[in-house]
Amino acid sequence: MQKSIPSDPVAHWSERPFLRTREVAELLAVSRSTVYNLEKAGKLRFISIGQRTLVDTVSLVRYVDGLKASAAVQEARA
Repeated sequence: MQKSIPSDPVAHWSERPFLRTREVAELLAVSRSTVYNLEKAGKLRFISIGQRTLVDTVSLVRYVDGLKASAAVQEARA
């Protein structure tokens, strides 16, 4: 039985365990400084591997979900 080869070998960002700070900045349309400030504020979780600083994808998904929930509440009030 042959395994099927995925049409897109690159995993969606949400399926990767960690992302580079540059990638997170691009996804959120903010600066890298803002990404670091989000970590300092406890909104994102970082991990260091060697000299690389990576963002935990689960923390990013939770942050984005929180933004969506806040927007929904504000929209419901309007």
